[in-house]
Amino acid sequence: WVTVEQEATGRLRALVHHGHPGDRKTPDPDKLFELDVIGPEHARRSLLPEITSVLQANIPVLLTAPLPVNQESVLLLAAQYDNGYWVETFQGFRNTSRRQVPNAKASLYSMKFAKALVRISTGTSDLYHTRIGHRLELVPLNDPFAAKSGETIMVGVYFEGKPLVGAEVESTDGLTPMNEKEIPRYQTDAQGIAIVPITRSGPYLL
Repeated sequence: WVTVEQEATGRLRALVHHGHPGDRKTPDPDKLFELDVIGPEHARRSLLPEITSVLQANIPVLLTAPLPVNQESVLLLAAQYDNGYWVETFQGFRNTSRRQVPNAKASLYSMKFAKALVRISTGTSDLYHTRIGHRLELVPLNDPFAAKSGETIMVGVYFEGKPLVGAEVESTDGLTPMNEKEIPRYQTDAQGIAIVPITRSGPYLL
């Protein structure tokens, strides 16, 4: 997932995180093959050049160069990460294919997609409901920046461009370590829409 931090100079940089809220991993810059910033008129710019691996509060992340911010009210960041082939053995998961471990209990190919909405100013923007076209994509259907504590936002979940029925959308702040079983989940309905409550201010990771 992707977050943004502000430097003392006021400049913004994006951070790419990897793993799970309770089990952080070191992201591999060679596996991150898309990290774009999208501004007004849906103009895209890659942030992959000058990306570096750093420790942020003792957490390994990928850090970008300063974001291009002019008069935007909202920026949209989009990323894709190729996490490769995995097999499940009796000792746990290993980052390899069934060709190497033919007696594996299960195997999978892990592709990760991420988007981040960053509010720059109090102006309005319709970027929040932009569909990037990722194979798996979450799209807010009402403005998340306008939602107050006690209200909800509708989140559309799409797989290969079609609504995904019965999916579970997790909601955390993306920063606090949490056991997977403790993370709140909200199921999508027959239209592939989950209703996610807003309970506080600050960042949300869905």
